[in-house]
Amino acid sequence: MSAVSDFLAMLSAERGSANNSLLAYERDVEDYLAFLKSRGADEISATSADIR
Repeated sequence: MSAVSDFLAMLSAERGSANNSLLAYERDVEDYLAFLKSRGADEISATSADIR
């Protein structure tokens, strides 16, 4: 499983998130990861400047 899949599984299991919420989180996280990639970063190497 990927980190995104693990995160979504946690939201579903521990928080009981609705399917539409999970889909929205998935889109948002994937968009954010694409943004980081466009800046030459990833979720591990991102700095506070990348997050702002």
